[in-house]
Amino acid sequence: MRRLLRSRTKRASLDAAYAMAAEPWENLLRELRGDRGFLLGSEEYREMDPLDRMKALKSIDERIREINEWLRHYEEVRRRGR
Repeated sequence: MRRLLRSRTKRASLDAAYAMAAEPWENLLRELRGDRGFLLGSEEYREMDPLDRMKALKSIDERIREINEWLRHYEEVRRRGR
């Protein structure tokens, strides 16, 4: 019984730590996806030459990729801890 209780407590602790670590990254990810959509729909983007379009999207996409890597890292730490 005690082992089960400790296991549940540990799991809850890991879940809480994951939520605290992941939440700011998830918020930033939502914001970047919104920025990307705003950029794609803007008149300024349509007026850019193809190279500038690529650079603008690449900048946002690299940040999105980095955030996804951090989120995968936190999930892996959470899984290993169980």
